[in-house]
Amino acid sequence: MERDLERYATDYLADYGFERWQVQYRRAALLQNVADRFAGAVLEVGCGIEPLFAHAPPVQEWHVIEPARAFADHARHVAAAQPHAQRQVNVHEGFLEDSVDQLRRACPAGFDLVIASALIQEIPDPVRLLASLAAVLRPGGWLYLDASNAGSLHRRMAVAMGLLERLDTPSARAVRMQGRAVYDLPHLVHEVEEAGFRVERTGGILLKPFEHARMERALDTGVIEPAHLDAFARLGEQYPDLASEIWVLATRA
Repeated sequence: MERDLERYATDYLADYGFERWQVQYRRAALLQNVADRFAGAVLEVGCGIEPLFAHAPPVQEWHVIEPARAFADHARHVAAAQPHAQRQVNVHEGFLEDSVDQLRRACPAGFDLVIASALIQEIPDPVRLLASLAAVLRPGGWLYLDASNAGSLHRRMAVAMGLLERLDTPSARAVRMQGRAVYDLPHLVHEVEEAGFRVERTGGILLKPFEHARMERALDTGVIEPAHLDAFARLGEQYPDLASEIWVLATRA
């Protein structure tokens, strides 16, 4: 499956509704779980519309690899607007898998931390993606990766209602966003470890009872409030098997 990046960027921005909340809690989980790993050189793989470097602590150097031109241009604009970030952020436009040599030249010793957030479920060849992630990470470096959770509460409800055939059936939104697969935690851990990483920690992000569109309507009508989302985030940490997304923190074995 060849991805249409221009259409992806357009569709993503058009359907940003509840996704802005999902991004917020995804980012909070990431920053919490790698708080002690920010050092030296960091690589952000796929920055979307809200680059992580704008929220992360300062490091020696931060690189972004982003294939969608609209998102790459936006990352450059965000970096230029932040004096401290402008000195350390380098935005590379392209697919990680095609840019390994370029990134090795940019950081010959390898990156200390590589972040691939909300990405692996959209990539046609996850084996090549993970091999590329390993290739740019220094020995002993860290990989943080998160993905949509096949066993999430809202997907279980969709199966119970007959809206999805199976837990691993991509939703209509995932198909629209050119998604390839939905992972449960054992599947994600297996693929990461098969690629030569050693998974050290795992967890869940934001338990939510409904799909994005219904969550957005519930917020708009006051049925739920941001305080409920904070509680859902804590429940996602407590019950990762039911969370909307899952994450792994791994080191290069």
